[in-house]
Order: sequence, then structure tokens, then C-alpha cells
Amino acid sequence: APEKGEHRIVHAKAIVPTLLDQAQQLEAARGKAFAGIGKMTKRDSLYKAASIYATLGFMRQYCDLMVEIGEWDKAIMAAPSVS
Repeated sequence: APEKGEHRIVHAKAIVPTLLDQAQQLEAARGKAFAGIGKMTKRDSLYKAASIYATLGFMRQYCDLMVEIGEWDKAIMAAPSVS
């Protein structure tokens, strides 16, 4: 089986589900302690998940994660697209 990674070809119909899965996996870092050297910090993981959500147009999730990691300015700038 091919190894999962960021540099793989994904069929056009599978892009959104694949990116959503990736964002949810990154978001799972909420409950984990620091992963150690060579791994993303909790903040970096949530930031990357938020970026994926923004790319997909899931702005509520983007705003929620930006607030959680203390990026209030970015959350406030995106907030009008939520309401």
C-alpha cells in the first residue's frame, strides 16, 4: 500500500474529503502533549488545520481554531464570512 504523505496525487473527487481528513487529524493534536523533536507543536498543528479549513471554505472551524491558538486578529477578520 502506498505510504500516506503530503506529496501524493489525489483524484479531483477525493480532494475535499482527503483535506478534511487531514485537517481533522491535525486538529486531534488538541488533546495531545508536545510530540517531541521533529514533530509539529500543538499550535503549529492547529494552525495548519485552520489553514486547510479556510482553503475549503469552512470558515467557522477556521475562526474557532484561530481563537484557540490566540490569533484573534485573523479570527475577527474572517468572522464576517461566518455570519
